[in-house]
Amino acid sequence: MEQYHENKRRYSLITPKFLFGFLTVQMLLLATCKEQAAQGSITEVRLTLPGGKEVTAVAAGNATAQKAILLVHDWFGMSDFVRQTLRRFEERGFYVLAIDLYGGESATTHRQAFALMQAVNAEHAAAIMKAGIEFLKASGRKIAVTGFSMGVTYALEATLASAQDVAATVLIYGTPILEKERLAALQSPVLAITGSKDNPKELFSFLEVMEGIDKQAEIYIYPGAKHAYAQPLFNGGKNLDETATRLTWQLTDDFLRRHLGE
Repeated sequence: MEQYHENKRRYSLITPKFLFGFLTVQMLLLATCKEQAAQGSITEVRLTLPGGKEVTAVAAGNATAQKAILLVHDWFGMSDFVRQTLRRFEERGFYVLAIDLYGGESATTHRQAFALMQAVNAEHAAAIMKAGIEFLKASGRKIAVTGFSMGVTYALEATLASAQDVAATVLIYGTPILEKERLAALQSPVLAITGSKDNPKELFSFLEVMEGIDKQAEIYIYPGAKHAYAQPLFNGGKNLDETATRLTWQLTDDFLRRHLGE
């Protein structure tokens, strides 16, 4: 792996040579951490927005856990992938809250997903994310924000709006915010992961901006991986990459351990 360090910032290009050693060890260590979609319980949570309106989110995990995740879905909405992700974080000791920016709707095709994404009201989405952070921080938990694809930009928006309450942010194959004036508000590190056939140039631009304003960032580029390599609904499943997905979860687990604790 080609890895570059400067103070607390780091970015890496995942290479086949690195993968041979890394995956051999990490796959053995995490062999018992298989996702089991049938396990765990998912419950509805009501979030109150300014003005008294309520919206529904879903949660998984022990409500007394002292580390939590605000999860922002991709453009398909609250899909099976989101529910599997909830359970995965639950298995690792997190209390995780998945917010719904589509008001109960979801998509199974690109046409449906695009229409739902275009209909999102930015102010309403910001209010939902803020309410999610407020809900999670009420018990004094350490909070991370995680977003996939469309959810990457929204996840960063959520972190910036509640910078003092967020301990880490994870961005997975999406478009980050690049305005340095806005990113200057960050108070915690950011991990961004994508495939080499997706948007690596945007992540390098993100890293450059973060370095320029002395903020902590790590980026990882997986060779050959395309957009949404973990989402079965995207492109009819043709972009799925099990190895890239597995490594993404390993990198995410390590990052969250370092910044939220065991």
